[in-house]
Amino acid sequence: MGAATTSVKTLLSTTGKRIEGRSTVASANLLGGLITAGAITSESFAEKSTSGEFSGTNRTTITSLKVLGLPVDVNPPANTVIDLNVPLLGSLGKVTLNGQEKRLVNGTYVVSTTALRVQILKDGLAGLKVGTDVRLGVSTVKLTPPRAGYLTGSGFTTKASLLSGLVGSGATALAPLKCDGGTASNTSAGVNLQGLVTVGASSTKTVGALVPAAEGTVTNSLAGVNVLNGLIQADAIKAETKVSRAVAGGPVTRTDASSFVNLRIAGLPAINASVAPNTVLQVPGLGQVTLHKVTKSTTSIAVTMIEIVLGQAIGTLPTGSKIQIGFSTAGVRS
Repeated sequence: MGAATTSVKTLLSTTGKRIEGRSTVASANLLGGLITAGAITSESFAEKSTSGEFSGTNRTTITSLKVLGLPVDVNPPANTVIDLNVPLLGSLGKVTLNGQEKRLVNGTYVVSTTALRVQILKDGLAGLKVGTDVRLGVSTVKLTPPRAGYLTGSGFTTKASLLSGLVGSGATALAPLKCDGGTASNTSAGVNLQGLVTVGASSTKTVGALVPAAEGTVTNSLAGVNVLNGLIQADAIKAETKVSRAVAGGPVTRTDASSFVNLRIAGLPAINASVAPNTVLQVPGLGQVTLHKVTKSTTSIAVTMIEIVLGQAIGTLPTGSKIQIGFSTAGVRS
């Protein structure tokens, strides 16, 4: 095979946008001379008008092409198939010329051209296995929809911060919501935070995607929460936030799917798993407790299922320290 070059060019005008892809191979000699060619060129063009209509163009030029010694037209019709019928060996495969494809998938328009493709379907040629697939002069272009945004967020099980802002105990079972989509997860077998908070097994899972819409979910799940020797308890807690944006610049939908299972606080029988979001309590011997704390902006949401601000020093944590239990946040940014 001779030298190969490829190029891609994008154009933007008052009528729309266009992307052009080209691939050129200087020459080719395949299957021991059964297929020979001079310059092989493929071109793929994709366009989208200002009204939103897609169109595409495929082109192939192959000079001096011969298959089994027979000359072939320099501009073969789309998806021309030639039987690779080798004398004395029979039909061993096929040659496809000017292979063309246009498709629209999840808002992405794809135009692809393969100038020359050789597929071996039967044994017979020395050194070539069944399934051999050779493609020369391949050009592919894509027009992708504008991204609806990028994701941001994270979740964790516990974290302690001092009044100064310094971290007293790092986030456990921490997992990020990836900005470009995908999944992440983390687990913890158990947490004992300064003897103040104990938590059983916990996990954080994040899932995100940017196509066809920007969408992300952060879920932190934990079991067996116990604060200050039974002062606050819960059998299980789920902190879950979700965001979505259908189009770039559009509004962001923010969802809170968080919950408690069998929440109770000693001396406060009215507090249970159905506690209203942003319930603030003064708990003697502990400090200020906010249950199911929810904060929102136009593009994000954050939930802390139990937030404690110490009214007195406990262990090595000084007065004013903040403890977070069951945290989830998700957002979309442009």
